[in-house]
Amino acid sequence: MRYAVRITAALRPGSGRFAVRRDGKEVGFGGDAKAVDLHVPHRTMLRTSSSRNVELTQGDPVLTLRYEPARGRAGGETIGVDFLWVQKR
Repeated sequence: MRYAVRITAALRPGSGRFAVRRDGKEVGFGGDAKAVDLHVPHRTMLRTSSSRNVELTQGDPVLTLRYEPARGRAGGETIGVDFLWVQKR
């Protein structure tokens, strides 16, 4: 069955970037950059990001949220996750 992985996280000055993998494979967060950038310079707010469609079958898939370095851009080292959910498509 096809699902979307959705994560609501904090955008704020101290935030960095994160990527999501399912069983070690990218699930399509952050477009071509393959990571979601949560850094904003002057405010704090929540934002929901969604993956591409992910094929999940019965069993125990492993979803991994991974911090990604800013790569020379402004950004911090914190990732504030409010919640994560998997939604059937």
